Amino acid sequence: MTILTILILMILDDRLTNVMANSNKISPVVLEELASAPHTEILVSLKSDTSAVLDKLASTEFATRGERATAVSNALKEHAEREQKPLLDHLKTRGLEVQSMWINNQIFVKGAKKEDVEWLAARDEVKEVKENGRIVLDDPIVPDPQ
Repeated sequence: MTILTILILMILDDRLTNVMANSNKISPVVLEELASAPHTEILVSLKSDTSAVLDKLASTEFATRGERATAVSNALKEHAEREQKPLLDHLKTRGLEVQSMWINNQIFVKGAKKEDVEWLAARDEVKEVKENGRIVLDDPIVPDPQ
């Protein structure tokens, strides 16, 4: 084998490894949904979770529970805004409906197409892309008036 052939094989192997790693971030349910529909609703989890933010505040003294709640809320919102901004900006320019879920540093995306899901999975800051689960509730039981 020539050096050129070896270099080409190394580049192809690296790209294939990246594609496989990215596809492991995508839930099989999302892929199934996109195989039968043009778009779906997803939840994007980021690698930078909220534990570091909460750990930092755990050792801080507050005068009241209200002050603690406000500090936690503000810190989580700031963390999510900083971590999610590039993703939110890109998704909004694609015309997608997005919602930041600052309490757990996730992003809800409505109308995500396959290319959107693949773009998200290729991002280093994204931990996983999964389906937006739906919970179906039973109708309430109405007591029989007697």
